[in-house]
Amino acid sequence: MINKIDELVMFPNESERTRIVSGLRWIGLLSAEKATLRGGNLLDTLCARLEQLMKYEAGERDLVMLQHKLWSNTRTAGW
Repeated sequence: MINKIDELVMFPNESERTRIVSGLRWIGLLSAEKATLRGGNLLDTLCARLEQLMKYEAGERDLVMLQHKLWSNTRTAGW
C-alpha cells in the first residue's frame, strides 16, 4: 500500500513523506487488522478509532490554547 501512496502522492520532501506515512500507520490505516464499522459510515468509524488512540490515561490532562487577533480600521467613519 505504501508503494501505491508513493505512486499517487508527490510529497515535497522525504521528511514530509515519513511524517504522513507514520501518521497513517499510527491511525491503523496501513494495518491488516479489520476495522469495526461504527455508525454505519466511514467517518464515524474513523472517529471511533481516534477516540481509542487518543483517550486520556489516568492523571493526564488536556490543554487548550487560544490566540486572538484583533485589528482596527481607523479610517472607517462612525467608529
